Amino acid sequence: MQVPSSTIAGRRLVGRNLGLTLTLFLVLGEMPLSAQYTSPGDVGTTNSIVQESLFETHLNEAEWNLGSVRLRPWLGVRDASFVTFQDDLSDPRASDAENDFTATVGAGLRGYLPTGKLIWAVHALPEYVWWEKNENKSGLNGRFGLGVFGYFNRLRFEVSQRRLEEQNFFSSEVQELTTQRNDTSRAAVEIDIARRLELFGIAELNEIQSEEDESALFPLLDRDEEAVTVGLRYRSPRGWMAGLAYEDSSTDFPVGARQLSNSGTSELVSLGYEGTQFSFRLNLAFRSLEGDVGSEFGDFDETTGAFEALWAPSTRSNILAYSRREQGFSVNLGATYSLTERQGVRLSYDLGQAVLGLVAEVGEDEFATVGSGNIDRIDDVTEFGADLQFEVADLFDVALRVRFSEYDSNFAAFDRDITTVGLSIQLGSLIEKLKLGEAGGDW
Repeated sequence: MQVPSSTIAGRRLVGRNLGLTLTLFLVLGEMPLSAQYTSPGDVGTTNSIVQESLFETHLNEAEWNLGSVRLRPWLGVRDASFVTFQDDLSDPRASDAENDFTATVGAGLRGYLPTGKLIWAVHALPEYVWWEKNENKSGLNGRFGLGVFGYFNRLRFEVSQRRLEEQNFFSSEVQELTTQRNDTSRAAVEIDIARRLELFGIAELNEIQSEEDESALFPLLDRDEEAVTVGLRYRSPRGWMAGLAYEDSSTDFPVGARQLSNSGTSELVSLGYEGTQFSFRLNLAFRSLEGDVGSEFGDFDETTGAFEALWAPSTRSNILAYSRREQGFSVNLGATYSLTERQGVRLSYDLGQAVLGLVAEVGEDEFATVGSGNIDRIDDVTEFGADLQFEVADLFDVALRVRFSEYDSNFAAFDRDITTVGLSIQLGSLIEKLKLGEAGGDW
């Protein structure tokens, strides 16, 4: 169950004028629409070690077998987009905006080698991002990783290194496509200490870096994030899950970036249930962070988190309600961090040959002022939209989408109305017919 992505995708800040962004996405596999926000820790499933059954599926369905080594190829177009921008002189970054076309193509391999209780996994999925006019945005990206996973009777562990270079939308504050690189070093262990009760520990380092030749804004938020988490997790055979954890974290901004370095601790709580007609998940993070010496960050004592509930009253319909509160960093030199809050509901209905979705969302973006730490700027957000998904010739999955968003700020310069119209095509069962493998997923 996944909370719908904030529909900042495909849009750019256009001041008080009406901006229209028409985006055509041709997707093979999964196109992530992640933003710069940091999410609350999920001690239920997100931080879990990859389940052994997933690797067993990869091993059994591998297209190429070389003795004990199993290889899964991938080839395809990750996304192709034509975007139109309306110029707005109130935003200096938008004054030279041009209609442009971008496409991302890639090819690579995933490899697996089982050795007793261990599974070695590697993936190298290089991609090339091409822009027709914005040549400085063109370049090589990709997803690369190497890890070893152990599955014993009462113990599981992971040691892995990954690099993720993808073109995504930077944040709700700066709605612009950009490439960020995230190098993740991770060590994790899970120990079954009682029936359905496990003790876990995770140490993770994320090095986040933006492309320097795209915009002087993006490298302002380059940073290293370290976190060590220990906790307990319980899983019931009837679908219930609960977790408690303690996290010690630090964020370091290098010379040349904004001085927002901070460190602190968080208590993490997760509760969830997976049923046949109803499911829900609640994640809370009680964060207490302090700025380092010389940092503009100040103090942060807030609760972040996410809640989602899915109800399927019939086999043809379901209703998803969600709420989230996330903390991120601001590129605005007058602010330090932002708090993004969203509450929404989505209705999906199976029409037989197609699936219709309706969504409505409200929320706000709050920005803490440098020095005082007070929340002085608040952008109220209202959004509604619809999408239609259908299959063509049992090979292609097509989705049409339209979104209307209104940002109403207490500072008039940040008011903007944004309309997004999109068409996406996924190759569906053609992936299996061509044996192209899956684009999504870490491993």
